[in-house]
Amino acid sequence: MRCIALLALGFAALLSPTAAQAAERLASDVFAAADAAGAWTPFDGSGPVAAAPERTPDGKPAVAFRFDMSILKERAYWDRAVALDLSRFGRIAFWAKAEGDLSAVGHCSLYLHSGAGWYAAGFGLPDAGWQRVVIDRGSFGTEDTPRGWNAIDTIRVSFWKGQPRQAAVYLGGLEATASEVVVVRNTRAGREAEDYTSEMVSTLARAGVDAGTVDDLDVEAGVLTGKHIAIYPLNPLPSDKEMEALEAFVRAGGRVVVCYSLSPRLAALVGVEPLGHQSSEYPGQFARMQFLPG
Repeated sequence: MRCIALLALGFAALLSPTAAQAAERLASDVFAAADAAGAWTPFDGSGPVAAAPERTPDGKPAVAFRFDMSILKERAYWDRAVALDLSRFGRIAFWAKAEGDLSAVGHCSLYLHSGAGWYAAGFGLPDAGWQRVVIDRGSFGTEDTPRGWNAIDTIRVSFWKGQPRQAAVYLGGLEATASEVVVVRNTRAGREAEDYTSEMVSTLARAGVDAGTVDDLDVEAGVLTGKHIAIYPLNPLPSDKEMEALEAFVRAGGRVVVCYSLSPRLAALVGVEPLGHQSSEYPGQFARMQFLPG
């Protein structure tokens, strides 16, 4: 994993400032206060949702989720029907503020339903005041078989039971952001590939590069249109449809960065010839990279 961190820092040094800036945003009114009570469905004894008594720091409306964990078994949670295409976006952000006894909350989850399953990610709450919560796509796991990020039909907010206390959480200003630099997550290879994706995104972020996560299935659907750079941390066997999309991306001027194993078609696309694995013969043999002109 240290190797991929070094590679990411090397890529960051080569990226232009314009390639590291967020390029596209999608604001959503899911936390709009006007229709809060009717739009959110409570479950398992959770209370009704209402307009929050204050706005977010950037002046947007917010909704209040109030709960009494002394009368709830596992969690307080609510659903809202939506129609969102988030396939182009690598990051979801919203404002959060908590009041009351925060020991009531063990942890928090944001769920996005699609098809026959869910995308799910955890998030934290601030100890005081408003805080911007930012969740990268790479942090979302799956439950059952979601259809895709292009068909999100329900959003669920869950606060899992901690202590039998009362609290309230205000949420507002949900927004999805897309970056011109994307890290492509291999959804076909399990947990190891997800870990490499997360490491690449976090290392680029530490180097000041705004890179969002997209899935290989999104690449098949054309998500790279308008992007500048696609980074493949561990994607040795892209599908034929994915390769067609990558080849079109490169023809349009896009750049592809590939780590570790390459399929013959992917190797030809980036202009390298795989020669197999070579272990270091002495410490430090591969400790530095030198880029040739051109």
